[in-house]
Amino acid sequence: MTKMFTRDDIEGAFGGARTAIADPTEGLNPRQKLAVETLDGPVRILAGAGTGKTTVLIRRIANIIRLGKARPEEILAVTFTRKAAGEMRSRLGEMLGDDVARRLCVGNFHAISSEMLRRHAQRIDLPQRFNVLDEDGQKDVISNLAMGLGLLDSKKDKITILNYLNQIASWKEDGLDAEQVKGAKDLAKISTGPMADDHDFLLRSAKIFEAYQAELESRRWCDFADLVLHMVRIFRAHPDVRDLEAGRFKYIMVDEFQDTSPVQNQWVAWMGRDHRNVCVVGDTDQSIYEWRNARPEIMMNFPKTWEGCTQITIDTNYRSTQEILDVANAVVEPLRRKDGLDKRLQSPRTGDHPSGFVRYYDHGRDEADEIASLIASKIDRGTTPAEIAILCRSGMIITGIERSLRERGLRYVVAGAMKFTDREEIKDAMAWLTLASNPMDYVAFNRIASKPSRGLGPQKVGDLRRVMMQDRCSVRDAAATLLARCKKGSAAHRTYGDLVELLDTMDAILQNGSNAGAILDDILDEAGYWDWRRGNDKDPQQEIRVENLEMIVDEASEYATPLEFLEMVALQAGADKGWGDDCVVVSTVHASKGLEFDCVFCPAMEEGVFPNARSEKTSYGPDEERRLAHVAWTRARTELHVSYAGYRMGSQSGGEPSRYLAEAGLLEGPRKFVDPRAPKRLRPRRF
Repeated sequence: MTKMFTRDDIEGAFGGARTAIADPTEGLNPRQKLAVETLDGPVRILAGAGTGKTTVLIRRIANIIRLGKARPEEILAVTFTRKAAGEMRSRLGEMLGDDVARRLCVGNFHAISSEMLRRHAQRIDLPQRFNVLDEDGQKDVISNLAMGLGLLDSKKDKITILNYLNQIASWKEDGLDAEQVKGAKDLAKISTGPMADDHDFLLRSAKIFEAYQAELESRRWCDFADLVLHMVRIFRAHPDVRDLEAGRFKYIMVDEFQDTSPVQNQWVAWMGRDHRNVCVVGDTDQSIYEWRNARPEIMMNFPKTWEGCTQITIDTNYRSTQEILDVANAVVEPLRRKDGLDKRLQSPRTGDHPSGFVRYYDHGRDEADEIASLIASKIDRGTTPAEIAILCRSGMIITGIERSLRERGLRYVVAGAMKFTDREEIKDAMAWLTLASNPMDYVAFNRIASKPSRGLGPQKVGDLRRVMMQDRCSVRDAAATLLARCKKGSAAHRTYGDLVELLDTMDAILQNGSNAGAILDDILDEAGYWDWRRGNDKDPQQEIRVENLEMIVDEASEYATPLEFLEMVALQAGADKGWGDDCVVVSTVHASKGLEFDCVFCPAMEEGVFPNARSEKTSYGPDEERRLAHVAWTRARTELHVSYAGYRMGSQSGGEPSRYLAEAGLLEGPRKFVDPRAPKRLRPRRF
């Protein structure tokens, strides 16, 4: 029997916010209201970008409590990230009161499963205090096992290690354990991802998976995928545990359901099969994580899986203007037709048709420079920097953008990609330049003492540092002191002598260099760093590192002295510590999901870049690229600027504009190859 709440119960549940929103459906549009009022039985809510899906979820929870259908602790809300869980709990606290919000079970799949697993770990011979391996720990275990099995040539082969890790995680996310994979007759049929067609790789991965899982069990470890997989295994083998855990809840809601993996979907099915009050919310147009084992077809098939499912589509977007939504709709329209979905986003807002909606540039550098210039002008006219975003398909595009922003003195924060100045080779270059400018800096010296190797092992570096501390002297003087103590002709004598000579040469370069870039270039040459990086064929990022070094030397050339350049880099790094209103946001599209900005720039809209050339290697890649473009464009509230270039350093796009631009009606004429040297080019459509 459903427990009916008294008026005092309801007033207590809503706390101070009850009078503000006594009716959880207040102010909602008809489809949102329907979603909030449809509480019983399975429900699928397709909620497009900017349609207020989080508001719907929160109001739905409030309505369940208001109507007395469940106590707060009988409601389970599942999110995909800890951040999303925290934000939901915070908003629920504002609406229902903190006391009620604390009683709700809100969390991501892994956090909720971890809590359950610690209660029932003994069912699978796992101690209650098991440790969860992070990604670095997983890589370490896999590399050791692969080396021992003769399936890895070197622990420095990070790409192969990551491929093994991703394949094992993919099997686990599909709900498969090591024994099931080992017994599979055709591994290709149970594998996804870019390596799914490589039979030999799958065989090697299966062997490593078996050894890896045995190692986890012997060490009493779990990885993140295990947290959910183990609970599904326990639910299947121990009905009493399933009844206990599932019996705690009367209503289950899952956010971002389009990103659910098969094992997570199984978890939801086990938890909700008795009461069937399972509500899933998401948007197949924003499914951009199939490479992480998300399966958008799970959401598509939800009505078939859950008989009697109520289907609700929310398509009124309150974020963007209709002009922006028109192009964002167009890029995913082929997917909607294929899936049989009618969910074209509509907006009550209209905006001016910007005459420069799409821009063409001869070179990617020109594109980055003008974006920085336009942003500077907007900020000068009063736009808050944090309301401006530059969204890139990959981190490689971000590198050039950063340079132009730094040249303009614009503060920015990078999300979803490694910041250019945080890359190993750039930090090394900065350390060499720092040591030349400040010979007392033992931190800089420690970083590059053995890059490349010059006989300076940990003991010699430690000896140099002790002399520096005792005598309060430079690295050069410490090396000279130790040189005088060594027997002539010994290995140590040669090592310290070579170091003294190198540091003297660096000082001469510093005194005679024409600018910071020339000084850095000569120092890297004299130190053997250029040859070391260019000759390291075993480094899978060799070409990228050399290109990045060339870029930082070129950028430093615009500064008269190393100190001026180093100060600029340091100040920019300091500005990135926080994300305040004074920082422009530079992000990958993946990391921008869930965010919104007044003005969005989307550069490098070229074939091979966006859509990415690698997307053709998987069955899901082409569709996911379209969704990424949809996500990028729907981050913009009022202004959207997309652009492409005829030539881009390191790119093989050939300057051909992305097919999405023509499909969205942003280019005049049919899509065709664009040669940057040709006198006639596709021109942006003018509004």
